[in-house]
Amino acid sequence: MNMDQIYARIKRLRTAPYRRVVSGEKLFEVEVAEANSCIEYDPSTLLDDDEWYKISGFTGRAFCLPMLLTGLTSVDVDELSKDQFDNITYLVSVQDEHYFFQRVRPNAIMRRKTIVFGDAAVLEKPSNRIVINPQPDAIFIPDSDVLLFRDLAAIAPIFPGVDELFREATDSQVQEFLDYDFLTTELQAVDISKPNRKRIALALDTLSSMSGPDRDYVFTYIHEYSVDRLPFDSKTGVFTVSTDDELKTLVYGIEQRFYTTQVGSEKRLANSIVRI
Repeated sequence: MNMDQIYARIKRLRTAPYRRVVSGEKLFEVEVAEANSCIEYDPSTLLDDDEWYKISGFTGRAFCLPMLLTGLTSVDVDELSKDQFDNITYLVSVQDEHYFFQRVRPNAIMRRKTIVFGDAAVLEKPSNRIVINPQPDAIFIPDSDVLLFRDLAAIAPIFPGVDELFREATDSQVQEFLDYDFLTTELQAVDISKPNRKRIALALDTLSSMSGPDRDYVFTYIHEYSVDRLPFDSKTGVFTVSTDDELKTLVYGIEQRFYTTQVGSEKRLANSIVRI
């Protein structure tokens, strides 16, 4: 492994898209979480502040970057030229045998006068600067073959195709759900919010694996927990959905997010779940 290196990915370069920025330096001073303490990515799971998602077996995924398979060697990578600065899409810091990624969003680029405080304050003229975040957007650990991240949307531009892990239901899939015989509604696909589209994508998978008796049981369970929030005809087994919020209640029920505490018998909704 070479010494620590910082590279930039340049847009619109199909071959040799990386450029060497700085050698012998690190972008991030962070403690990398142990892979076995991270949570395998599941769109139903929300992270706490100090937690990370992981994608195991990352090099076998279709959205793995080719350079993570071959590695980057500084002697084989050209140096970044001044005219390429505006075309940087993300930075890669190869340090401590890990790969740290940060997207370069427009608000990360500074071209303003700045006052730099050292032994004395100095006014610096506008220049091209990239602000480095306290935490990287993603970390690839070769030894464990895992990618760590906190926000799937943030890393989607770096790893094209990774957002398939949390897909939104298409208009036809939303309409397929709305056409099920266990609900009646005047809502159309265009009325459904983005969060509910994601929930519907999960619910369709869940429904496809349920038997008829399982569905009947789940619908009774949904009614018991949402009697005041979601109209239900027990004779026909049909829910009446009038709003996007009522639809959210139905979809959460299909995912069996409602539960009762063992002590106190308090009814609750699990906004996030971790499979154990």
